[in-house]
Amino acid sequence: MRGSATPRVVRVLTVVSILLALVVSLPGTAMGQAAKLEMSPATVPQYGNVVAKVTGFKPKEAVVVLLVGALSGEDIILTGGETDAKGAFASPAKKAGGAIPASIPGGVKPGKYTVKATGTGGSTATAELTVVVGQPPKPKPKATPKPAGTPAAKPAGTPAAKPAGTPVAKAKAPVPKTGAPIPITLIAISGLGLGAIGFALRRRL
Repeated sequence: MRGSATPRVVRVLTVVSILLALVVSLPGTAMGQAAKLEMSPATVPQYGNVVAKVTGFKPKEAVVVLLVGALSGEDIILTGGETDAKGAFASPAKKAGGAIPASIPGGVKPGKYTVKATGTGGSTATAELTVVVGQPPKPKPKATPKPAGTPAAKPAGTPAAKPAGTPVAKAKAPVPKTGAPIPITLIAISGLGLGAIGFALRRRL
C-alpha cells in the first residue's frame, strides 16, 4: 500500500508542477508577464523626444518614469501615467491612441543613463537610454498681427487764424521843417510892431 502510494503522490506533484508552469508562461497574466520598460528610440539627442512603454505592471497602476541621475546627480521625471487593464501604457497614451513622447531637457549631459519605471503597486522595471549632443529647437516666428479696421480719418486741424492786418496809421499834420521860409505877411507884421515901439521911445526922450 505504502509502496504504491508513493508513485501516485509523485505523479500528482508532477502534474501540479506542469500546470503551474503553464499558468506562469501564459501571456497577459500578472504571474506570466514580468514588468518591462522599453525606450524608443534607445538613443536620443538633447531636446529630443522619446517614448517610454511599460508592460507587465498591475492593472490601473500609477507609474512614474525617471531618468536616473540626469541633472547634477538628481533624478528627473520623464513621464508617467496609469496602466490599462493589461498593465501597460505608453508615455502617456493619447485619448485617440498613440503616445505623447517625453522630451529630454537640454541640461542633460550626453552619456548613458538608466531609466526606471516605478508603479504605486510595487511594480518596477528599468531600461538603458543613451543621450547624445543635440540642438535646441528654433523658436517659431510670431505671426504678424493683422491691423484692425480702417482707422477713422482724423479731423482736419483748425485753420490758423490769420494775423490781423496792421492798422493804417492816421495821417498827422505835417510838422514844419527847421529852416523853412517865414511867410512875408508875418515879416511885415513884425516890422510894424518894431517901428511903433521905436516911435514911443523917442517921444519919452
